[in-house]
Amino acid sequence: MATRFPDGLRVIRRSPATMRARDSDRSDACGVLDASLADGQLTQAEHDARVASAMHAVTMQDLHGLLDDLQIQPGDAPLRLPAQPTGGRGWLLLAAVVVATVLVVTVSVRSCSGGSSSGSNAANYLSLSGLQTLVRAAQDHFGTATVDQLVVYPTYAVFQRADPAAPRRSLSYYFNGDWKDPTNAGTRDPRTVPIDLARANLPTWAGLIEGAGESLNLSQIDTIYFIVDSSGKFGALSVHASNELGESGYLSADLDGKFAAVYPFDPAK
Repeated sequence: MATRFPDGLRVIRRSPATMRARDSDRSDACGVLDASLADGQLTQAEHDARVASAMHAVTMQDLHGLLDDLQIQPGDAPLRLPAQPTGGRGWLLLAAVVVATVLVVTVSVRSCSGGSSSGSNAANYLSLSGLQTLVRAAQDHFGTATVDQLVVYPTYAVFQRADPAAPRRSLSYYFNGDWKDPTNAGTRDPRTVPIDLARANLPTWAGLIEGAGESLNLSQIDTIYFIVDSSGKFGALSVHASNELGESGYLSADLDGKFAAVYPFDPAK
């Protein structure tokens, strides 16, 4: 079955290639990529690479190239365009979860074979202890915890850093308890200022993730990922979540955890 998509994606497909992309356009594209991973059109590696590219898309042409080869059926889509940012309710949710004794996200992660495994039975890098593990792993592997970008899923993470031998080139490092060989992630602006994960307020970051379901008005979470991005396309921090019911949304925040925008699922859309 073709992947279904929100009305907002019609804007992407019908817009001139040179039109500048908005945050909502990038989010819509990420939602379709998530769905295309779930129905087997994309491998995990392909999904990760395209999500990273979508987050840095400048024009609609950049997004067209990420979606044009996917089977996407217009019209009867359960995925819906998130509502406009809400006010300060996210801070109340964050305060409630940060004081929790245990910060754990339990999600179902769809495998490439179509099955699922519970995040509670495997490494959970979206929990407070998981984020701490990632910071220690980076320090041990690189000698520092600085990154240009970090994308965290429940069972693995992708670190993006400058190539030590060529600061204008970016390398991606896949970690799931073990490090994989780095891959070329494209060109890099040498003026980029990396984010030091060792200086981060990890309990606050874990609180953003833990509160995502309520903040985004999702009845359940089947796919969730957390992004730390020095480019600020979505804000320094962002949480993207969706489920098999077609509900999706994302939120963004600064490095201190202060909300920049919340795009929750709107059942009326």
